[in-house]
Amino acid sequence: MRRAVLFVLCLALLLGGCGIVPGNETTAPSADPTIAPSTSAPAEETTVSPETQPTFQAAMVSIALPLAHNTVTAEDGTVIFNGVYQNVSPMFQEPDIAQQVTMDLLDRIDLGLTDAETVLNAAREAYGGNPAAWNPYYASILYTPTRIDGGILSLLGQYSSVAGGQAHPNHALSSVTYDLVTGKPLAFQDLVTEEFSAPALCQMLLDALEPQKDSLYSEYETVARNLFSRELTNWYLSPKGLCFYFAPYEIASYVTGTVVAEIPYSSLGGILRNEYFPEERGAYEGSPVVERFESADRDRFSQFTEVIVDRAGSRFLLSAQGTMLDLSIVQGSRSGDYFQPEGTIFAASSLSQGEAIMIQADPQAADQVLQLTYTSGGTVVTEYIVLP
Repeated sequence: MRRAVLFVLCLALLLGGCGIVPGNETTAPSADPTIAPSTSAPAEETTVSPETQPTFQAAMVSIALPLAHNTVTAEDGTVIFNGVYQNVSPMFQEPDIAQQVTMDLLDRIDLGLTDAETVLNAAREAYGGNPAAWNPYYASILYTPTRIDGGILSLLGQYSSVAGGQAHPNHALSSVTYDLVTGKPLAFQDLVTEEFSAPALCQMLLDALEPQKDSLYSEYETVARNLFSRELTNWYLSPKGLCFYFAPYEIASYVTGTVVAEIPYSSLGGILRNEYFPEERGAYEGSPVVERFESADRDRFSQFTEVIVDRAGSRFLLSAQGTMLDLSIVQGSRSGDYFQPEGTIFAASSLSQGEAIMIQADPQAADQVLQLTYTSGGTVVTEYIVLP
């Protein structure tokens, strides 16, 4: 039932969210950005060299992933379980492709929800009616978009759970990459050429792991080589390259976390099929603008996307002066300079003048701080969204 309701909601958003929304035509950038700069995440230089910038013509490709919470209490009111997952609303030019991606992602989320139901049932059985001695069980199924453009949507997913007596959460990783021409998930063999050389790519992976070797187990090279003796599944695409990932304990201790090795696209000639290289976009310059929805001139926007974080929150528009690339919005909590992310709620290939994102939330609330990350002028910038 949850899946059917989500599908109807997503389909409605697909049909209404990629153009002008009737009655909600969208806004113009104001001259006064109202984004609070972040001091917790320093800007990261990319390898893009600034050039004279043409107008960025490609339409925004985006996906909204608003968080859904499931809190379960016992009869005495004690919280025994907290669950977090995401709703799914891809916004592509082809509604049929968006529908295919939506249905496949919902299937993957439903698999995680089945595991979460097991954790919930264990919590119900374990709770003995003593709130002072109880820590709620927890499960989350969260996907993070890693690359999104006109041809590719790549996501890294993580299922996490905590039950009574565990020293730390359990984590399971998965990934999926969609071809946005066909709407189908790509297997690794779909990604590479017929001339693909497994030994050559394996050596590139080992070279990418080399800078991290001091924090890896001594046998990490053997584990990495063994990947190529079976079907490869632990990969995704980023704006910069092909990434291989290893879950905690695979090649490093739990405290090291997920280990990622990125092979740049510049090294993948003859390995990666031409259609899966990212388009050349240059180092486009742009800065964010936030305006309250009620006071904005929405007629100046030709493309409009909705992200509903909290239906009781304020509505505001995020637009751009210039063009920002590879946007993501992460929901979390903030204490001073420390930001604790909960999950990615939106990602887009770009945001240019004439496009806007309508967000309904209270980004200043303790549980709804919104962190915006984007690329401008070849530099990755992280800021916090604050209402004017």
